Amino acid sequence: METVVLYTSHYGATKQYATALAAALGAPCFALGTEDAQAVRSAGRIVYGGGLYAVSYTHLTLPTNREVEILEVAGSLKKEK
Repeated sequence: METVVLYTSHYGATKQYATALAAALGAPCFALGTEDAQAVRSAGRIVYGGGLYAVSYTHLTLPTNREVEILEVAGSLKKEK
């Protein structure tokens, strides 16, 4: 099944997780609003990653004819010294 990973990231943590997930899945990864429309149309699975800010996802229009997964990220990755 073709997968595409979309994300929004305010501080960069969600971008890191989304990029790593997309690499592990062999899927393209795009910031929401910069996605390749054809990649999204042809995907059987859409993974959306966003920060957990005590808000809902009612602003998203999710397709009903495909698998959609939500990745919520809270906190950030620590950089090793």
